[in-house]
Amino acid sequence: MSSNPNYVITLKKPDFRLFNFISQLMLFLSIIAFLYDGLQTKLPVSIAYFALCLVLIGSWVYVTAIKKNNSFRLALAIAAAGWLFEPGYFKLLSVLFLVAAILEKKVKLAQQIHVDEEGVSFSHFTVKKDNWKELVNVILKDGLITIDYKNNRLFQKETESAFSPELEKEFNEFCNSRLLARLK
Repeated sequence: MSSNPNYVITLKKPDFRLFNFISQLMLFLSIIAFLYDGLQTKLPVSIAYFALCLVLIGSWVYVTAIKKNNSFRLALAIAAAGWLFEPGYFKLLSVLFLVAAILEKKVKLAQQIHVDEEGVSFSHFTVKKDNWKELVNVILKDGLITIDYKNNRLFQKETESAFSPELEKEFNEFCNSRLLARLK
């Protein structure tokens, strides 16, 4: 065992179907709105709206059918640019679309747990650090990490990959040593 271990555990990704559905619904409604605006305006402007719809549909098809990664950031950013050209308060929708495009990557990142001499930290959307004094137990077993807090809160999640029994034992021994050291 190393003298200053630092463990990084990647948690299993949750299901993003709802987030993907909302992103696609936003894109679909944007395409409908831009098509409607294209039909209602004069020729030079309507061509721009139709071109915007084609670009949105193309990026949507590219992401879902060709890349198959379901990351709608580019399409949401394009739609945000399209909403900027809408009159009145529709410009505020561009802010919503831009925020959705920016947050999509951060939300879809795998959550990681860092365990070191100072404590346990969670890095996902924000970074949260818990020191060893706040914890009762930390165990890694059979692809599950369990963190028990003094305030009776329990955190338990599946890990992305299984760990060897030797690494599990090393990790659990390290956590036990840190938990015992906080009592002294």
